Amino acid sequence: MKAMILAAGQGTRFYPHTKKIPKPALPFLGVPMGYFSLLALKDAGVNSVVVNTFHLPSEVTKLYKMQTLLPTEFSNETDLLLGSGGGLKKAENFFKDQEYLFLLNSDEIIISTEKKIFLKMLNQHKLNKPLSTLLVTEHPLAGTKFGGVWTDEKNQVLGFGKEAPVGAKNCYHFLGCQVLNQKIFSYLPDHVESNILYDGLVNAMKDKQKVEILNIDCDWHETGNLADYLIATQSAIQKLQSMTDDIAEVNRTLNTFFPDFEIVKTEKSVLIKSKSSKIENCVTKGFVIVGKNTQLKNCVLENIIIDQNLSFEDEDFINDLIID
Repeated sequence: MKAMILAAGQGTRFYPHTKKIPKPALPFLGVPMGYFSLLALKDAGVNSVVVNTFHLPSEVTKLYKMQTLLPTEFSNETDLLLGSGGGLKKAENFFKDQEYLFLLNSDEIIISTEKKIFLKMLNQHKLNKPLSTLLVTEHPLAGTKFGGVWTDEKNQVLGFGKEAPVGAKNCYHFLGCQVLNQKIFSYLPDHVESNILYDGLVNAMKDKQKVEILNIDCDWHETGNLADYLIATQSAIQKLQSMTDDIAEVNRTLNTFFPDFEIVKTEKSVLIKSKSSKIENCVTKGFVIVGKNTQLKNCVLENIIIDQNLSFEDEDFINDLIID
């Protein structure tokens, strides 16, 4: 079983941070966002992945080569950003011997009490044999603030976007992951930008191909810009403090990719830090996350994420992500 991770995007809503570091490499609770799907993929039987690159390609390649959980190849989009459909089409040879494949975004953080969600999605897909099975959740803004997945009463997908197609009964938020059949490649044009939903699956549905959903109960937070990313971080930390069932997968990811982390609680803050980092005479408020080998002295830290291998003295950091 193989998967494609979409990591070519430019992360423009997260500028200026993503001018230096690609979005999948930005730390979430001290772990690169691009790593949060890897354990779930392995649980589903995936044994290798291909990652597409365009923006800061050497940094994306470095990121995925650093992990050893799943062997990784790369599909480089050098002249044109091809989108989710075009990117998959370019990597078609990687999947030539596969009946099924996973396609997913590199920056989704899904917090759910449901176990082995990707495996559940794959099993449903094999049983019902649609062209695609989309992972979705209920969200009050689906189909209004952002385009939704519209379905009939049998959970068959009728269309995508903000306008309900004829016969639509429900609208869901797409969580950026799906299982596809090999035949999807016949609906994707070569060498042009395309979207896997609005181009690939829409064309397939016009050809009477069936598209289904797996609806899960989860917490999903927008991480496309700094403000929403900080809100998502705060929510996840609150769950980590209480160790509710839905944080188990996040905790497993931290233990896999950030094994030396520790949680330090004070009256005014929750600090997640590497044991290799040093924090001396600092004031902490709200949540504070500090990566590996980072040295901080005489600083005020409030609702802040500070990446690894950094050093600061006599600084005030509030509501930000510090990566260099």
